[in-house]
Amino acid sequence: MNWQVIKFQVLKWLRRIVFYGLYGLVIFSVVGFGVLQIPWVQKSLVSQVTDRFSAVSGFTVAFDRFHFVWYDRLEITNLHITDPEQNSMIEAGNLFVNFSISNLLDNSDINLDAVSLTGGNVSLVSIHDTDTSVRLNINVFVDAINKQLSSGKKGGKSPKIRIAEVLVEQSLFSYNQTEKDSIRGFDYNHFKVALDEGNLDNFNIIGDTIEFQLGSLQIKDEKTQLHVRQLSTFFRISQGGMEFIGLNLDCNKSHISDTIVFRYNSQADLSDFNNKVQIDARLKNTVLHPEDIAHFTTGLEQWVEPIQLTGHFRGKVSHFTFSPMQASIGSSMVAGSLEMDGLPVIRETFINARLKPSRVYMHDLGFLFPQAFTSNLGPLNQVQLKGNFLGYINDFVADGEMITPFGLVQSDINYKIEETNLRQSAYNGQLKLTNFEIGRFLGDTVNFQKITLAGRIKGKGFTKESADFTLVGEVPSIGIRGYNYSNIKSNARFANQYFQGDLTIDDPNLQFAVNGSIDLRPGKDLINIDARLDTMLLHELHLSKEEIFLQSNLDIDSRGLSLDSLVGAAQFTRTLVQFRDETIKLDSIRIVSANDKGFRDLLLRSSLVDLSLKGNFYYTTMFTDI
Repeated sequence: MNWQVIKFQVLKWLRRIVFYGLYGLVIFSVVGFGVLQIPWVQKSLVSQVTDRFSAVSGFTVAFDRFHFVWYDRLEITNLHITDPEQNSMIEAGNLFVNFSISNLLDNSDINLDAVSLTGGNVSLVSIHDTDTSVRLNINVFVDAINKQLSSGKKGGKSPKIRIAEVLVEQSLFSYNQTEKDSIRGFDYNHFKVALDEGNLDNFNIIGDTIEFQLGSLQIKDEKTQLHVRQLSTFFRISQGGMEFIGLNLDCNKSHISDTIVFRYNSQADLSDFNNKVQIDARLKNTVLHPEDIAHFTTGLEQWVEPIQLTGHFRGKVSHFTFSPMQASIGSSMVAGSLEMDGLPVIRETFINARLKPSRVYMHDLGFLFPQAFTSNLGPLNQVQLKGNFLGYINDFVADGEMITPFGLVQSDINYKIEETNLRQSAYNGQLKLTNFEIGRFLGDTVNFQKITLAGRIKGKGFTKESADFTLVGEVPSIGIRGYNYSNIKSNARFANQYFQGDLTIDDPNLQFAVNGSIDLRPGKDLINIDARLDTMLLHELHLSKEEIFLQSNLDIDSRGLSLDSLVGAAQFTRTLVQFRDETIKLDSIRIVSANDKGFRDLLLRSSLVDLSLKGNFYYTTMFTDI
């Protein structure tokens, strides 16, 4: 037999071996797959694994049907996983799994191509992990899987679980920390949500860390009816933190983006979210609606407009900084930085706000302050401001400047707001007004016009009727009844129909210095002053149609305003009166009036005439008769 014949025969045998080998492999695969389709075979094989796992972990795994669609695809019907305390942790109506055999055989890590869940019910409940510790059942379950898969591996390293794609539809998710009390609104410790649809990519479990790319998610909270219409993000959670990277969340009337990271010592801290969870959030065009926020906090019942936020948030809900900050609400926009310590109750929260040039409409911020307070500030309407706000909403220091519709206001004042009695609300600090239209602000343009002042003000009350304050400073100008008085210095107390202290005026038409008090309030009518009037041109001051000039030293101590009720003493020295072409000079005038049960005593002494009248008479009748 020659070489060619031998070669031909060998190739023929090889072809037959390969052909029959492949044929046998196909037959084996088909027969094997057919055997795997037998229900009792499937259930027997899977039950061996689940029973062994249940015996070790304490979790019971049961199912109605375990069906291999092909070697790399399977379907599980009515899957039930029960925790050691007999709580139903996972129920799956239909669970489809797509996997690669080569990946399963490659190592002990779990690699799945796709998982689809319909009609699921995931219930996370606190259970006793040991005699002294309580943990969520899902955490105990994951630890049990890691122990099973890592047994026999070098170093006992936990395996990795990877799922390329996950689709969840028409399922329920509940969270119940049984050792915690329930709270109003959204209950961090006890909640249940309905999941309409969720699409996840690159799902990974590595040790205690779970992460995935969430393409879309629609859920609704059963208690509050908060409805997440859309949620997409890269999500990562572990025992030390929770991350939402590239976040895009639409929930009811609110929208949140872009990145939020939560840090905590353990997931148990989530039950005291406001005080124990550190937040690092970079917000971009985030919109928070008060109706949604009301489910998470209290004390903001007066907040009605949504707020839009952009900036960097760091800290806990109870104590955080927000810098840089840009916030818009209604027609208002503020920028700068914000620190708050004390939330969620706004009235117990210390605020440190540093504002760059911002625009504020008072009605937009009305929810932060008592209604009576904002009503009094209502005339300010739109304000452009920059400066600092330090304190509580009812006890704070406002340091900065405001451009108002009435003029420029610069202040460094401590305000103490009495919500139940605004008339007793107090203020103390430095105030500077520039061309401020105080008449328009007070609603009395007949008696008051513009004012410019700088000084220290201390008092209470915010209306013309309730204001009672001491002003130590200068008033370069103030418009009263159509005349602009200038060069005024004050160290005096002012109130409605009341004055006490020192006041000097160095105006071209009025040069006047006074010390004392004038009390014209009902039932008082007291005047006690010591004054020097160097110049007073009544015509220029719009107080007389005639040209009248007055000059005198005054010392008055009297009670009563009407002529018949007037009692007391008044002394005028070095008096000069010019009326038209007439001039009257008086070195001294002393007037004493007394009234004892209708018996009057009038004494007049001057350099021109002395007069003494006693008897039962009325001044008005006497002067009329004269």
